Amino acid sequence: MRCTATEKHDQCQYSNVPSPELGLYHRTPCFAAPHPVVGTVSYKSPNLAITSKAMFLLTSLLTIALGLTSVSSNSTRNCRCTSGSECWPSDSDFQTLASRVSQPLIHPAPPATPCYNSASGNCSNVRSAWNNGVWRSDQPGAAQLSNWETYTFSNGTTQACYLDTTLGVPCQRGSVPVIGVDARSPEDVQAAVKFAAKHNLRLVIKTTG
Repeated sequence: MRCTATEKHDQCQYSNVPSPELGLYHRTPCFAAPHPVVGTVSYKSPNLAITSKAMFLLTSLLTIALGLTSVSSNSTRNCRCTSGSECWPSDSDFQTLASRVSQPLIHPAPPATPCYNSASGNCSNVRSAWNNGVWRSDQPGAAQLSNWETYTFSNGTTQACYLDTTLGVPCQRGSVPVIGVDARSPEDVQAAVKFAAKHNLRLVIKTTG
C-alpha cells in the first residue's frame, strides 16, 4: 500500500487492493419504476409509499453521510485499511459484526463471474440481463454502469471482470467490495458504519434510490 501526501487533497493511492472494502447495500421502498443504482448496505422493506417512516430512513442516511464526511476530514493523511493488510479485521471481528446485523454478511462478486466460473451462476442469464437496471440493482457486485466496476491503477493498468471472455484476461475484482452488509433496518446501517469507522475501512453504499 502506498500513500502519497504530495498530491492535491492528500489523496491516498493503493497499489495492492483496488476495490472498496465494505459494501453497504440499501434498498428503499418504491411504488413506481425502480431508481438507478447510484453507489455500491441493502435495506429491503415492504412496498410502501413515501411515508414518515421512509422519510426517517432517508434522514438517518443523510446523518450518516455527514458523519462520514467529518471522520474523513480528520484523517485525510491516513490511507484506509485494505484486505490483505495486517490491519484488516480478523475472522472474529467479522463474526462480531455478523452477530450485530439482522442478515448474514454477503460476499459480492463481479456480475460477469458466471461467465468464468459456471458454478457461480448461468452466463447466458448474465449476458441477457447485462444492461438491465433492475437486474443490476439486485446484484450485490453490480453497479449501474459496468465501467464503475473496474479499477484503474495510477500506472494506467485496469483491473476488471469483463463480460467479453474472448479478451483472454482473467476475471478480477476491480472495484467490487470484498464483503458487505445486507442492511434491512437503521440498526443494521449503524452497525456497518461503526464497524467501518472502527477498523478504518473504505465504505461504499449501494441503493436503488
